[in-house]
Amino acid sequence: MLEKIHAISPGILGEPAAVLVFCIDRSEALRLGGNAGRDLHSVMDIAHAAQNVCLQATELGIGSVCVMSFNHAAAATLLDLPASVTADYVIALGYPEGSAQPRRKRTVEDSIISWWKEQG
Repeated sequence: MLEKIHAISPGILGEPAAVLVFCIDRSEALRLGGNAGRDLHSVMDIAHAAQNVCLQATELGIGSVCVMSFNHAAAATLLDLPASVTADYVIALGYPEGSAQPRRKRTVEDSIISWWKEQG
């Protein structure tokens, strides 16, 4: 299954150890929250869940990549999802080959000055 998901996801690079596919039951979201539940709140819910997965993965030394470039219909077919359930978000997980070095964080003053110069 991992190879099949990888094949329909050009956004997944390398060979991830695992892939998580986040899905939404649009009918249930509509029933519980109306149009906003179906179109907005359910998407926010999977985004929050995905963020938590990525944060926990980092804590465990596991690399994570969020992927939106995948064939959503093909993923739903591969996963044999009911018609009301959509595959909406993918996270590829694996162990990084090296450790990434954090970039120097810009100060608020640097950010404001950069913005100000761009506006001028």
